[in-house]
Amino acid sequence: MLSSRILKRLVFYTLFLCYGFSYAQINVRDSLVAAPLIIPNISIQFPVGQLSDRYGMNFHLGGTILYKHRTNWLWGVSGAFMFGEVVNEPALLSPLIPIFDGEGQLPAIGLGMRGFNIMGQFGKILPIFKKPNRNSGLTLMLGAGYIQHYIYLEARGGLTPQMEGDYLKGYDRMTNGFCASQFIGYTFLGNKKTINFYVGFEIVEGVTQNRRGYNYDTFQYDTDTKLDLMLGVKAGWIFPVYKRTGKAIQNKEKEYYYY
Repeated sequence: MLSSRILKRLVFYTLFLCYGFSYAQINVRDSLVAAPLIIPNISIQFPVGQLSDRYGMNFHLGGTILYKHRTNWLWGVSGAFMFGEVVNEPALLSPLIPIFDGEGQLPAIGLGMRGFNIMGQFGKILPIFKKPNRNSGLTLMLGAGYIQHYIYLEARGGLTPQMEGDYLKGYDRMTNGFCASQFIGYTFLGNKKTINFYVGFEIVEGVTQNRRGYNYDTFQYDTDTKLDLMLGVKAGWIFPVYKRTGKAIQNKEKEYYYY
Protein backbone atom coordinates (compact mmCIF):
# COMPACT_ATOMS: atom_id res chain seq x y z
CA MET A 1 0.00 0.00 0.00
CA LEU A 2 1.04 3.63 -0.55
CA SER A 3 0.97 4.42 3.18
CA SER A 4 3.32 1.48 3.96
CA ARG A 5 5.84 2.63 1.35
CA ILE A 6 5.74 6.15 2.74
CA LEU A 7 6.39 4.92 6.27
CA LYS A 8 9.33 2.77 5.12
CA ARG A 9 10.92 5.75 3.36
CA LEU A 10 10.55 7.95 6.44
CA VAL A 11 12.24 5.28 8.57
CA PHE A 12 15.06 4.95 6.00
CA TYR A 13 15.76 8.69 5.91
CA THR A 14 15.66 8.85 9.70
CA LEU A 15 18.26 6.09 10.03
CA PHE A 16 20.38 7.70 7.30
CA LEU A 17 20.45 11.03 9.10
CA CYS A 18 21.23 9.41 12.43
CA TYR A 19 24.14 7.51 10.86
CA GLY A 20 25.59 10.50 9.09
CA PHE A 21 25.56 12.92 12.01
CA SER A 22 25.94 12.82 15.77
CA TYR A 23 25.63 15.05 18.84
CA ALA A 24 28.68 17.19 19.46
CA GLN A 25 30.01 20.38 20.99
CA ILE A 26 27.57 22.72 19.23
CA ASN A 27 27.04 26.09 20.89
CA VAL A 28 23.26 26.43 20.67
CA ARG A 29 23.15 29.11 23.38
CA ASP A 30 25.22 31.76 21.61
CA SER A 31 24.95 31.11 17.87
CA LEU A 32 22.53 30.09 15.15
CA VAL A 33 23.09 26.48 14.13
CA ALA A 34 22.11 24.30 11.18
CA ALA A 35 20.90 20.76 11.78
CA PRO A 36 18.48 18.09 10.61
CA LEU A 37 15.50 17.75 12.98
CA ILE A 38 13.78 14.40 13.49
CA ILE A 39 10.35 14.97 15.04
CA PRO A 40 7.80 12.34 16.10
CA ASN A 41 4.51 14.16 16.66
CA ILE A 42 0.84 13.81 17.50
CA SER A 43 -2.14 16.09 16.93
CA ILE A 44 -5.78 16.20 17.98
CA GLN A 45 -7.97 17.34 15.09
CA PHE A 46 -11.58 18.51 14.98
CA PRO A 47 -13.36 18.30 11.60
CA VAL A 48 -15.21 21.42 10.44
CA GLY A 49 -17.90 21.91 7.79
CA GLN A 50 -18.63 19.04 5.42
CA LEU A 51 -16.14 16.73 7.09
CA SER A 52 -17.86 17.12 10.48
CA ASP A 53 -20.97 15.56 8.92
CA ARG A 54 -18.97 12.34 8.56
CA TYR A 55 -16.36 12.26 11.36
CA GLY A 56 -15.86 13.46 14.89
CA MET A 57 -12.61 14.19 16.74
CA ASN A 58 -9.63 12.23 15.44
CA PHE A 59 -5.91 11.86 16.04
CA HIS A 60 -2.91 12.18 13.74
CA LEU A 61 0.19 10.20 14.72
CA GLY A 62 3.26 10.68 12.57
CA GLY A 63 6.66 12.18 12.07
CA THR A 64 8.49 15.05 10.39
CA ILE A 65 12.02 15.36 9.05
CA LEU A 66 13.18 18.95 8.63
CA TYR A 67 16.42 20.68 7.85
CA LYS A 68 17.01 23.83 9.90
CA HIS A 69 19.28 26.33 8.16
CA ARG A 70 21.49 28.77 10.06
CA THR A 71 19.05 31.50 9.03
CA ASN A 72 16.28 29.57 10.85
CA TRP A 73 14.51 28.61 7.62
CA LEU A 74 12.99 25.12 7.72
CA TRP A 75 12.13 22.64 4.97
CA GLY A 76 11.42 18.93 4.78
CA VAL A 77 8.66 16.31 4.70
CA SER A 78 5.99 15.03 7.08
CA GLY A 79 3.61 12.10 7.23
CA ALA A 80 0.89 10.97 9.60
CA PHE A 81 -1.60 8.18 10.12
CA MET A 82 -5.13 9.39 10.91
CA PHE A 83 -7.54 7.50 13.12
CA GLY A 84 -10.72 8.12 15.09
CA GLU A 85 -13.67 6.24 16.52
CA VAL A 86 -16.51 8.70 15.83
CA VAL A 87 -18.44 8.28 12.56
CA ASN A 88 -21.47 10.53 11.99
CA GLU A 89 -23.24 8.37 9.43
CA PRO A 90 -26.23 6.90 11.35
CA ALA A 91 -27.87 5.40 8.25
CA LEU A 92 -24.68 3.93 6.81
CA LEU A 93 -25.55 0.30 7.54
CA SER A 94 -29.32 0.55 7.22
CA PRO A 95 -29.45 -1.37 3.89
CA LEU A 96 -27.58 -4.25 5.57
CA ILE A 97 -29.61 -4.52 8.77
CA PRO A 98 -29.97 -7.16 10.01
CA ILE A 99 -26.40 -8.32 9.31
CA PHE A 100 -25.67 -12.00 9.82
CA ASP A 101 -22.32 -13.72 9.83
CA GLY A 102 -21.62 -17.03 8.15
CA GLU A 103 -23.10 -18.92 11.12
CA GLY A 104 -26.34 -16.96 11.19
CA GLN A 105 -25.36 -14.85 14.21
CA LEU A 106 -25.64 -11.08 14.63
CA PRO A 107 -22.06 -9.73 14.86
CA ALA A 108 -21.09 -6.46 16.53
CA ILE A 109 -20.20 -3.78 13.98
CA GLY A 110 -17.37 -1.36 14.67
CA LEU A 111 -16.97 1.92 12.78
CA GLY A 112 -14.04 4.28 12.72
CA MET A 113 -12.07 6.76 10.67
CA ARG A 114 -8.73 5.76 9.12
CA GLY A 115 -6.37 7.52 6.74
CA PHE A 116 -3.02 9.16 6.20
CA ASN A 117 -1.39 12.26 4.78
CA ILE A 118 2.04 13.13 3.44
CA MET A 119 3.24 16.68 2.81
CA GLY A 120 6.23 18.78 1.96
CA GLN A 121 6.91 21.40 4.65
CA PHE A 122 8.41 24.88 4.57
CA GLY A 123 8.65 27.53 7.27
CA LYS A 124 10.77 29.59 9.64
CA ILE A 125 11.59 30.03 13.31
CA LEU A 126 11.35 33.67 14.44
CA PRO A 127 13.44 34.26 17.61
CA ILE A 128 11.24 37.01 19.05
CA PHE A 129 12.22 36.09 22.63
CA LYS A 130 15.71 36.43 24.09
CA LYS A 131 15.52 33.12 25.95
CA PRO A 132 16.55 30.39 25.70
CA ASN A 133 18.45 31.21 22.46
CA ARG A 134 18.10 32.44 18.88
CA ASN A 135 17.38 28.93 17.61
CA SER A 136 14.04 28.93 19.44
CA GLY A 137 10.97 31.05 18.90
CA LEU A 138 7.69 31.59 17.12
CA THR A 139 7.36 29.03 14.32
CA LEU A 140 5.36 29.40 11.10
CA MET A 141 4.98 26.43 8.74
CA LEU A 142 3.21 25.75 5.45
CA GLY A 143 2.62 22.32 3.97
CA ALA A 144 1.20 20.81 0.78
CA GLY A 145 0.68 17.22 -0.33
CA TYR A 146 -1.76 14.32 -0.39
CA ILE A 147 -4.48 13.11 2.00
CA GLN A 148 -6.67 10.02 2.08
CA HIS A 149 -9.33 8.87 4.56
CA TYR A 150 -12.13 6.32 4.71
CA ILE A 151 -14.69 4.76 7.05
CA TYR A 152 -13.29 1.65 8.68
CA LEU A 153 -15.92 -1.08 9.14
CA GLU A 154 -15.27 -4.19 11.19
CA ALA A 155 -17.62 -7.07 11.91
CA ARG A 156 -16.52 -8.41 15.29
CA GLY A 157 -17.54 -12.00 14.93
CA GLY A 158 -17.60 -14.51 12.09
CA LEU A 159 -17.34 -13.88 8.37
CA THR A 160 -19.92 -11.46 6.99
CA PRO A 161 -20.19 -11.70 3.18
CA GLN A 162 -22.23 -8.47 3.03
CA MET A 163 -19.24 -6.48 4.36
CA GLU A 164 -16.32 -7.96 2.47
CA GLY A 165 -14.53 -7.42 -0.82
CA ASP A 166 -16.26 -5.18 -3.34
CA TYR A 167 -19.36 -4.94 -1.14
CA LEU A 168 -17.34 -3.05 1.50
CA LYS A 169 -16.22 -0.46 -1.06
CA GLY A 170 -19.81 0.76 -1.38
CA TYR A 171 -19.82 1.87 2.26
CA ASP A 172 -16.29 2.97 3.19
CA ARG A 173 -16.40 6.42 1.45
CA MET A 174 -12.71 6.25 0.49
CA THR A 175 -11.78 9.85 -0.27
CA ASN A 176 -8.48 11.40 -1.32
CA GLY A 177 -6.91 14.39 -3.01
CA PHE A 178 -4.72 17.45 -2.56
CA CYS A 179 -4.17 18.87 0.92
CA ALA A 180 -2.49 21.86 2.53
CA SER A 181 -1.64 22.83 6.10
CA GLN A 182 -0.75 25.90 8.14
CA PHE A 183 0.93 25.80 11.54
CA ILE A 184 1.71 28.49 14.10
CA GLY A 185 3.38 27.63 17.36
CA TYR A 186 6.56 27.71 19.41
CA THR A 187 9.80 25.77 18.96
CA PHE A 188 12.13 25.20 21.91
CA LEU A 189 15.70 24.01 21.29
CA GLY A 190 17.36 23.78 24.69
CA ASN A 191 20.81 25.10 25.46
CA LYS A 192 21.79 21.71 26.92
CA LYS A 193 20.37 19.89 23.89
CA THR A 194 18.34 17.48 26.03
CA ILE A 195 14.91 19.19 25.97
CA ASN A 196 13.65 20.09 22.50
CA PHE A 197 10.02 20.32 21.39
CA TYR A 198 7.38 22.29 19.54
CA VAL A 199 3.67 22.88 20.12
CA GLY A 200 1.03 24.94 18.36
CA PHE A 201 -2.15 25.15 16.31
CA GLU A 202 -2.62 23.54 12.91
CA ILE A 203 -5.17 23.80 10.11
CA VAL A 204 -5.42 21.05 7.49
CA GLU A 205 -7.45 21.52 4.31
CA GLY A 206 -8.16 18.91 1.67
CA VAL A 207 -9.70 19.24 -1.79
CA THR A 208 -10.93 15.68 -2.27
CA GLN A 209 -13.33 13.33 -4.02
CA ASN A 210 -15.00 10.04 -3.15
CA ARG A 211 -13.07 7.50 -5.25
CA ARG A 212 -15.75 4.80 -4.93
CA GLY A 213 -18.20 6.89 -6.93
CA TYR A 214 -21.37 5.18 -5.73
CA ASN A 215 -22.70 4.77 -2.16
CA TYR A 216 -24.76 1.64 -1.50
CA ASP A 217 -26.58 3.09 1.52
CA THR A 218 -27.85 6.23 -0.27
CA PHE A 219 -28.22 4.59 -3.70
CA GLN A 220 -26.58 7.68 -5.21
CA TYR A 221 -23.45 8.61 -7.10
CA ASP A 222 -21.01 10.71 -5.10
CA THR A 223 -18.63 12.55 -7.43
CA ASP A 224 -18.68 16.09 -6.01
CA THR A 225 -15.44 17.79 -5.00
CA LYS A 226 -15.33 18.33 -1.23
CA LEU A 227 -13.48 20.67 1.08
CA ASP A 228 -12.15 18.72 4.07
CA LEU A 229 -11.23 21.04 6.93
CA MET A 230 -9.67 20.11 10.28
CA LEU A 231 -8.53 22.35 13.14
CA GLY A 232 -6.33 21.06 15.91
CA VAL A 233 -3.44 21.18 18.36
CA LYS A 234 -0.12 19.63 17.36
CA ALA A 235 2.95 18.81 19.44
CA GLY A 236 6.22 17.01 18.79
CA TRP A 237 9.47 16.05 20.46
CA ILE A 238 12.52 17.20 18.50
CA PHE A 239 15.72 15.21 18.06
CA PRO A 240 18.21 17.71 16.57
CA VAL A 241 21.08 15.91 14.86
CA TYR A 242 23.94 18.34 15.26
CA LYS A 243 26.98 17.86 13.06
CA ARG A 244 30.21 17.17 14.90
CA THR A 245 32.60 20.11 14.84
CA GLY A 246 36.26 19.78 13.91
CA LYS A 247 37.29 20.37 17.50
CA ALA A 248 34.97 17.67 18.74
CA ILE A 249 36.33 15.21 16.16
CA GLN A 250 39.89 15.92 17.27
CA ASN A 251 38.95 15.42 20.91
CA LYS A 252 37.25 12.13 20.10
CA GLU A 253 40.30 10.90 18.17
CA LYS A 254 42.55 11.76 21.10
CA GLU A 255 40.28 9.93 23.49
CA TYR A 256 40.25 6.89 21.22
CA TYR A 257 43.95 6.59 20.39
CA TYR A 258 45.60 7.93 23.53
CA TYR A 259 45.25 6.92 27.17
